[in-house]
Amino acid sequence: MTIGELGPADRLCVAILHRAGHLASTVMPNEETGLSYVRVLNRGTLTFLVTWNGTRYQWCKPDGDRWEDLPADHYEAAARLVELTATDADRADRS
Repeated sequence: MTIGELGPADRLCVAILHRAGHLASTVMPNEETGLSYVRVLNRGTLTFLVTWNGTRYQWCKPDGDRWEDLPADHYEAAARLVELTATDADRADRS
């Protein structure tokens, strides 16, 4: 199986694995819609829920109800999630 044969949620999980060692992700079924979403954990803490709306990824915080857009490309979406979880110390390390 190639990454192109995976669904959007699985592709995002693979990209997160490659891009961000401090993030973990799990594909979860949404029993109401039949679609999958991704739970993203940052150092063991649930940080984001990510879904695919048919054209792009969207994320929200676990206790939030406001979904924000991410890029449609799974690698770009994973990179954006890394940026969203970066601490000031992480940013200083990259400088």
